[in-house]
Amino acid sequence: MKLRLLALLAVLTLTACGFQPLYAKRGPMGGLAGEELAKVRIANIPDRTGQQLRNALIDRMQPQGPTEPAYRLEVSLLEQQVNLGIQQDATATRGQLRYSGTYVLRDASGKELTRESFRASPSFNILQSEFGTILSSEDARERGLRQIADDITGRLALYFTREKKAA
Repeated sequence: MKLRLLALLAVLTLTACGFQPLYAKRGPMGGLAGEELAKVRIANIPDRTGQQLRNALIDRMQPQGPTEPAYRLEVSLLEQQVNLGIQQDATATRGQLRYSGTYVLRDASGKELTRESFRASPSFNILQSEFGTILSSEDARERGLRQIADDITGRLALYFTREKKAA
């Protein structure tokens, strides 16, 4: 009984402090962030890694499909591979992919609304088997790109929520 009362008190405290779920439905208009994210057109990103990042962003921002675009998202992405865990015979046992870049959100007229940078550094094992190493590095690439897509989506959701509240 005390545990239920404590849980109820915690929920009431969160609502009193102004906590609101980012993607919550609010009346007939729906969630602030979700509606605006669906209006973002994601520009092509060069290279295969850029295509994978763009697809991950589309999956997160437009799960029900795109709507009439009101914004344009431009992403620049740089990927580097670094060998770590160097042994005495100069062979590496660990690798790291280092991603860095920036994104720019523009409105329909091309005016820059926000610009931010991002980083991710997933690591992977370098194995005796070349095939195993390729699979390990591909898994690290997928993890890194998912992390970047989640980061960009979260930041844009916060941006839209703040802008709609200010308006």
